Amino acid sequence: MQEYESEAQLENQFMKRLNAVGYKTVVIRDEQALLNHFRDILNHRNIKNLDSKPLTDTEFSQVLNEMVGSRSLYEIAELLRGSDVQPYGKIAIQRDDNSQVYLEFFDGHDWTNNTYEVTHQITINGKYENRYDVTVLINGLPIVQVELKRRGVDFTQAFNQIIRYRNESFRNLFRFIQIFVVSNGGNSRYFANGDGNLNSNFMFYWTDENNNWLNDIDAFTASFFIPSRLHSLVAKYTIFDKANERMLIMRPYQIYAAEAILKQAQEHPEENGYIWHTTGSGKTITSFKASQLLSRETDATKVIFMIDRSDLDLQTAKNFNSYLPKSVSNQPALDRTENTYSLVRQLQSNDSPLIITTIQKLNNAVSGSRYKDVLTPFHDQRVIFIEDEAHRSQFGEMRKKYQSMV
Repeated sequence: MQEYESEAQLENQFMKRLNAVGYKTVVIRDEQALLNHFRDILNHRNIKNLDSKPLTDTEFSQVLNEMVGSRSLYEIAELLRGSDVQPYGKIAIQRDDNSQVYLEFFDGHDWTNNTYEVTHQITINGKYENRYDVTVLINGLPIVQVELKRRGVDFTQAFNQIIRYRNESFRNLFRFIQIFVVSNGGNSRYFANGDGNLNSNFMFYWTDENNNWLNDIDAFTASFFIPSRLHSLVAKYTIFDKANERMLIMRPYQIYAAEAILKQAQEHPEENGYIWHTTGSGKTITSFKASQLLSRETDATKVIFMIDRSDLDLQTAKNFNSYLPKSVSNQPALDRTENTYSLVRQLQSNDSPLIITTIQKLNNAVSGSRYKDVLTPFHDQRVIFIEDEAHRSQFGEMRKKYQSMV
């Protein structure tokens, strides 16, 4: 590492690193150029749906209104990712001839079906002229904003600069920014965009699978910014907190743990597995996200995430109900009672393969013969159990009972 490296030198070197891992450099000088670039990519991605007729100015105005309009940052993040009932990154507009057309602007399932680019020094005029360091684009949308400071300068200055940019000039397509990265070359952090005030306490390190910190910008880039990894961070490893209308991004060890769980279930479905985390490290969020992914990416009929009722205080119940996707919002909420009927209704329902319940309710359901007709069909189907705090209270006779369900 050289003794002195200016911010401009660091920026140029960072751009080259991004090129090396799969990003194409594009020249975008201002907001209008960004809009034009996104419009070109949107037309190209949807050439069949558009019947080879590019969007008119009026139609593109509809696109911007539908994608941004009066939406909050939280609503934009939801639109980008979609849900179990709403496709990833799609909108519908009415063409000038009154026909309706669906347009896809992000593929959340297949990372290769997206375009990854990088640009720098986009100038946006607001109350002041703001010139952003490096902007990472997916399909022409600014998804990651990177602010750099030269080596030796406290990288929190870059954090404060992002706050100023958000207040002064992040508008229109820049409201699609999902992740911020700050670095002074030797120290690098990432954090989620969202409504309200940003908190520097939620700037996270990035690590490798062995939990080695990747602080240096080169090591950070070679891991964090690989297109397949960045796509997974955007499309998979976020949590939507409906109650507080905020998007949370997971820490690296949580991501690696969820990936290990998914891999085990896909490659060794007949075997068990466990993930160990320390107290306060976000085990429950990890297992909740793993449960979501298992319900979407395996052939399991049901994925049952079990919590000990003794851990289920009022706040925890509220959190889980807030994290549940919209497609199951009409199902009985996770509660602290031993009412088993709500669980049985979820087992009978085809609305969602993901069930979050307490081990006490499941034990009640599998005990005796009352719900035999409901449970018997699962004997010939694949059911995955995710157990929170599995070491404490889920062994013995209770485990034998619910495992007899499958």
